[in-house]
Amino acid sequence: FCEPVPFELTASGADQYVWITEAGDTVSRTRTVNLTPTSTMKLRVVGRTLAGCTGEDTVTITRTLNASITVGGDTLLCEQIATTLTAAGSNAIVWLDEQGQQIGTGPTITVSPTVTTTYRAIDASGAGCADTTEHTVVVSQRPQLAVTSATPFVCINDTAMLTATGCYRYEWYTAEGALESTDPQIRSVITAPTMFRVIGYDSAGCRTESSMTINTLPPSSIRIAVDDTTFDVGDGTQNVPILLHVPSAYVGNTIGPIEAEISV
Repeated sequence: FCEPVPFELTASGADQYVWITEAGDTVSRTRTVNLTPTSTMKLRVVGRTLAGCTGEDTVTITRTLNASITVGGDTLLCEQIATTLTAAGSNAIVWLDEQGQQIGTGPTITVSPTVTTTYRAIDASGAGCADTTEHTVVVSQRPQLAVTSATPFVCINDTAMLTATGCYRYEWYTAEGALESTDPQIRSVITAPTMFRVIGYDSAGCRTESSMTINTLPPSSIRIAVDDTTFDVGDGTQNVPILLHVPSAYVGNTIGPIEAEISV
């Protein structure tokens, strides 16, 4: 047997019976004995007839030990990352997913879980009792990284400030790939259109990345148009309509001429 299960043993051929263990302990004095051994057990039964004749027999109940299957591999994984699980203890391993579907055979299997998943490795050698070992891989979802800036453009030689949120730690890189900062917020003097790349990590080490480009806005790129630059001073204070032209290249084609008035 593999796991402890009840056994019923029955003797025949005599009128009286005594069941005795290998250690000499009496188990029963009936014709039938019920046992649930947890290990291999040897019993001797002695029978006696009414005429006083005796005889005996022995029986051995053998427990076959389970194959000892162990599974090694990652227990914490980032989303969409592959990992290899390895089973030892048997020459014939069958792998099952949480639904009981076979997903592989052999000592190793490569999986890419998108959510926390428990895998089972089963000894299928047929030698003795089959052992089943479970291995759970906890999947950490990608952190939700966000990068913001007060404005997507600044004047030449002005300072831009970018802020990253949603992660446990950060790494800011220049366009050339050099590590610039590990703070959530970065300040940089902008002399030309500059791309900032940031990688965010969660507490499990899972990563995601984003980028933002800060454009430069030369002072000469903004002009003011006034429809009428002359007025009668006798009229007192007057409102003069103006148009502020901001090049669309710096504002994502979302802002055209801005109408305003000044008082003179």
